[in-house]
Amino acid sequence: MHFKNFLKLSLFSLLFTFLIFLSCYNQKGDSRYYKNGKQYGITEGLFRNRWWNYYERGNSFSEGGFWQEAVEDYKEAITGRDKDQRRARTYGMHFVDYFPHRELGIAFLNLGKYQSAINELEESLMNTDSAKAKYFLNKTRESLLKETGLDRESPVIHLTSKETGLTNGFSTKVSGFVEDDFFVSSIAVNSIPLRIELSEKRIPFEVEVPLGRGKNPIVVKAADLTGKQSQKEFTIAADREGPIVNITSLDILPSGARFKALITGYVYDDSGISSLRINDSEVLKETRKELDFYKEIELAQESEKITFETKDTAGNRTSGQLNPPVSQERGEVLILSHGINDYPKYASTNTMFVAADNIGIPSLIIKLKNLDDFQKVFYEILYIEGNVNSQKEITYLLVNGESLLKRKGKNLFFNYLTKLKKGLNNINIEASDAEGRKAVKSIKVQRETQKVRDIGSRMSISIFPFEKKGIPSALSDIVYDNLINSFKELRVGDLERFNLVERTRLEEILREQKLSQTALLDPKTAVRIGKIMAADGILMGSILETKDAIEIYARLVNTETASIMVGKDVFDQSKSLPSIKTLTDVLALKFENHLPLLEGMLIKKEGKKVFIDIGTNRGLKEEMKFMVFKEGEKIVHPVTGKIMGSDTEILGEAVIESINEDFSKGSLIKEIKPGKIKVMDKVITK
Repeated sequence: MHFKNFLKLSLFSLLFTFLIFLSCYNQKGDSRYYKNGKQYGITEGLFRNRWWNYYERGNSFSEGGFWQEAVEDYKEAITGRDKDQRRARTYGMHFVDYFPHRELGIAFLNLGKYQSAINELEESLMNTDSAKAKYFLNKTRESLLKETGLDRESPVIHLTSKETGLTNGFSTKVSGFVEDDFFVSSIAVNSIPLRIELSEKRIPFEVEVPLGRGKNPIVVKAADLTGKQSQKEFTIAADREGPIVNITSLDILPSGARFKALITGYVYDDSGISSLRINDSEVLKETRKELDFYKEIELAQESEKITFETKDTAGNRTSGQLNPPVSQERGEVLILSHGINDYPKYASTNTMFVAADNIGIPSLIIKLKNLDDFQKVFYEILYIEGNVNSQKEITYLLVNGESLLKRKGKNLFFNYLTKLKKGLNNINIEASDAEGRKAVKSIKVQRETQKVRDIGSRMSISIFPFEKKGIPSALSDIVYDNLINSFKELRVGDLERFNLVERTRLEEILREQKLSQTALLDPKTAVRIGKIMAADGILMGSILETKDAIEIYARLVNTETASIMVGKDVFDQSKSLPSIKTLTDVLALKFENHLPLLEGMLIKKEGKKVFIDIGTNRGLKEEMKFMVFKEGEKIVHPVTGKIMGSDTEILGEAVIESINEDFSKGSLIKEIKPGKIKVMDKVITK
């Protein structure tokens, strides 16, 4: 009995010693795989012939450049678990990012087995999207095409938007697609590259291109994987000024029991005048750039006002009002003067009118229609309409430094569109006449943001420090700083996409909770801290740095449900500072594209359940939140009566529960004004 126990104990000790030996051997490794002072082909723990052991050892072989050995291990790993995925469970609560097909494809690429590499990389992408797989699939396709010499054609650019045109907008949409006999790899519009992670035979594109004043050359360039290029050029003209109108004379004559106005002047516009109406009577017969006109208008009364409006081919318009003189008896001479000081005054003996200088009129006047020295507005585009008047010819007219004058005149009407930035905007109108007199009119416009479009109404996100993997270096801290800046710089138009919780707030809470930053790597702790910060979501992830590459993976976690709303990654073999900046910009853009800022309408309400006209066709995702609102009361200028826009009234907040192609169902989580939410109210995603 004692002998049997002794034998069992001896066998156990022998087995334990053997396992220790295997573990030590595994750590020490094979001397054949020792390179540059480092051992490869090893794992951290005991090698138990499990799929994760083969995968880990295969990665070690790959790091050392032992590609054939890596291939064998990856194949063994695939026999145990054949799907690439993030956070694959190994044992207990241990997880690993598992990409055997991707890494096998990279090994085949380095062995020159291009078709095998393509097969494995495509298999990886069928299982799980990853930037690294796309990066190396592009490289493999390029290597195969260069080896075979099959790619002989350059890519072809097809435009679906207009190739010529005229607009009064501040941007134009350039859209189309690029085709290649094999793979399109890059597209750029006016030297701004589009984000293309994976080369394809056909890639559509749509870009909003900002436009300057005048002619804007637009160049679309495309290239395929072997470097063959093509380009297409066209021009879009931007005209944001209405026609310049000069009224050279206005005479009022008796005509029986009525009166007749004799008006002379000219109109000029670079894009072409499409219409000129005086008191609803059309003057222009055909489109032209310049028009000298004479028009007789019947008036019921001597003091009847005369209006005019002219339009150009870009859609801009200039309008004005002429106030006929009112007669005043002064002995034998009839003096006719305007009701406002916008136009020349006239004197008359009998029925002939002549210009009468210096009858209390300033030498050079700038007047603006419906604009005070200061006003608050809620719109983005300001329409400036005005009149410049002098006794001598006006020699220049500038709006914020841009010249509007095409032809000299004494009584000029103009309009001009300008884009307002958020906050305070300074508008300066300057004019000078032939005698050197100058006039300046300055106004200030405060552009306010509607509540639902303000940064406070956007999804709030806190970016937590990322886990550092691979080779530790200061690069991880640079990535973290750049990522915060990249998210801050995200814009939809001129609206911030996300409301970032300041890093100092996170540091304060960690001190209050007596936690270190490493504690945030625990998902439960991270979610708890995110709730304390009142963030809708927390961005956490990892930075994997090797000697010749960097991979960043980030996931956005819902602080209410602790579920992962979206995970995105980026990869590059360059670790330069410009490349890091590009990587973080692309990563932030991926999150913006996945969680777009959308507007729509509430189409049905059943208690707390609401239905909106936004679905998967516009990129809506489950767990996204949206605001329900309505336009507030219009703000009207008390003097001019001009509408300055309107603010919005937020009625409630809801979360998406289910999505169809063109509509979605959500649940109200907050009603600011109970009972006020109705069908046809507006909605906007947070």
